[in-house]
Amino acid sequence: MAQITIYVPNDVEDTLRARARESGQSLSSYIVQAALRVARPEAWSAEFLAVLGTWDGPFPEPLDHPPERVESL
Repeated sequence: MAQITIYVPNDVEDTLRARARESGQSLSSYIVQAALRVARPEAWSAEFLAVLGTWDGPFPEPLDHPPERVESL
């Protein structure tokens, strides 16, 4: 993994450190996760998947099918 140095304002550092501590992560891990959300926005976060879950297999058939024809008003 690459190592980089960044400079942030002191208040931003304080916020990042507090949020990392609240999440139970190191500052480095917290910043990596934030960067991944920007660099790879197509990936679902672990938190998202934990809340909404995933689906394996084919979708089930609906119990009630839509009408074949809809009359306009």
